[in-house]
Amino acid sequence: MGTTPPSQGVFAGDNLLQQPYKIAKIDIQYARTAKHLDIKRLKRVMWHILTKDSVSDSHNKENIENQEDVSTPDRMDGEMSFSHIYKTLPHQLSSLMTKNLSVPIAFVCLLHMVNEKTLKISGKEDLSDFSIMQG
Repeated sequence: MGTTPPSQGVFAGDNLLQQPYKIAKIDIQYARTAKHLDIKRLKRVMWHILTKDSVSDSHNKENIENQEDVSTPDRMDGEMSFSHIYKTLPHQLSSLMTKNLSVPIAFVCLLHMVNEKTLKISGKEDLSDFSIMQG
């Protein structure tokens, strides 16, 4: 009667598994307050940058932001890099929107536009940037 009950099985006494190794807790500095952005307006300004010459648009900042329906083409001509779009956005947006804008937010808005406008994304060989063109 010196046998172990079947409920304890193989993992009894000195035959237990070791406790898993735990790593130290890492404090990640993430945004603790929500950013408020008008995504519809941001997408409208991005589409305006994609379909127009960005040099001639800098004087139309108020027109782009305040109009609900900007008269822009349904298709874009040529191609444009994401870095160019991101560098042009602060000149086209209000100061509050520029302050709250980040690369991930701009990228997600661009992905939505790629889906809505049937655009195509083409990456560079060195993965430093990518281009957007009509699909």
